[in-house]
Amino acid sequence: MKRLAAITILSSALFLTGCVQMHMDTIIEKDGSGTFTINYAMSQEVAEAIQELQNMDMPNQSGMDEAPTLDDFKKEEIEKSCKDHDVKLKKFDRTTVEGKEKLEMVMEFENIDDLSDALASTIEEQGSLKIFKTPDGNYNLRTVEVKAKSEEEEDIAETEDSFESSGQEAEEYDPEKMGKSMEIMGKLMSSISELDVAMRITVPSEIISHNAQRVEGKTLIWEINSTNIMSGEVGNMEPDIVFSGEGVKIKAPLQE
Repeated sequence: MKRLAAITILSSALFLTGCVQMHMDTIIEKDGSGTFTINYAMSQEVAEAIQELQNMDMPNQSGMDEAPTLDDFKKEEIEKSCKDHDVKLKKFDRTTVEGKEKLEMVMEFENIDDLSDALASTIEEQGSLKIFKTPDGNYNLRTVEVKAKSEEEEDIAETEDSFESSGQEAEEYDPEKMGKSMEIMGKLMSSISELDVAMRITVPSEIISHNAQRVEGKTLIWEINSTNIMSGEVGNMEPDIVFSGEGVKIKAPLQE
């Protein structure tokens, strides 16, 4: 999975994966500590179809090369990353029930930066949740882009990609491969009604402003499902929340 915290990461890829359920819950306490829970389920049929598409190495796969599967969550790597960043991995259960692969993972953190660093080290996240203190004494929790490569590395990668794509130009229009790709995509799209992605963030004090789709008490909720995907009303999935500093003692840099 790529940019777990922000989930814009998922909006294009999950549109194509159909039978996927992913619920993420982040609870932040008044001292900045908290828990992060993810419940992720994907049918084996969908996982195999995604893998088959990725193995075909088709150019311009509309994000399928970044579509997340449970294989992106490797327990040993996550345990090491949590240890390196002072995050506790409290639960990691992966099961297969009635043809559906499921994962439940729970992490405890002392501050949101540690959690973001632990996730970025294991699942190539490109965005991290950060908390800043506002000039008026409140707090702003928002998504901050993380650059995984230096500009020089990006230039090299772009040059290599250009070189490789020139060699694949003829292959890109292979009628047989294109036909097979469309067949697989059709199967994935047929299960779009089962798409259910939700991100929930609970803050420790009064919410002053936010960009969530809805709010329940102190919990802000963003969702991706077949209804808002098909209507084009998904909206901004990168959290931007301002919550009151009253009674809250979180060590955070001053917002610029």
